[in-house]
Amino acid sequence: VVSLVVPTLYAQNDWPSYARDPGGQRYSLLKQINATNVSKLVPAWSYQMMKNEGQTRLSQSIPIMVNGVLYVGYPVNRVAALEPETGKVLWEFAGKMIDQKRSNLGSMRSLAYWPGDKQTPPQIVFGTPDGELYSINAKTGKPNPGFGNEGVVNLRTPEIMNGFPNIHYGLNSA
Repeated sequence: VVSLVVPTLYAQNDWPSYARDPGGQRYSLLKQINATNVSKLVPAWSYQMMKNEGQTRLSQSIPIMVNGVLYVGYPVNRVAALEPETGKVLWEFAGKMIDQKRSNLGSMRSLAYWPGDKQTPPQIVFGTPDGELYSINAKTGKPNPGFGNEGVVNLRTPEIMNGFPNIHYGLNSA
């Protein structure tokens, strides 16, 4: 379960990538929360990541926020788009798991946002412990059909694995 404290006002600043900006500042310009009121904060809502009974996995993913939408990545190969003020689910995406053994070796730690171009709408991009790279539509959560094989690229090719097909190769950061 993820609990987030959200100011009642719409957040004016996005956090579009791991560490917030290309310089990795990890600093928010927001002023509503400060040293004098942080101890009074309470959870505004929560989001249940693991929906199956008995299923537990450590999630170390850093959410991103772009254009007023909060994107959360979590095990195993899942992403959700949420309204940051209410926690309302806009969409959920579940990628396939190639190999349970490899998937247990790591956890997705971050997502990336790509603003799109003339042919492709904005995308959420993430890698998996299975060695796959996904691109999904930031508005709908549907895989990008023009990216790899219907939204996913298998990075465990013979060229990359260089003769070692059984060695672990996966991505855990955006």
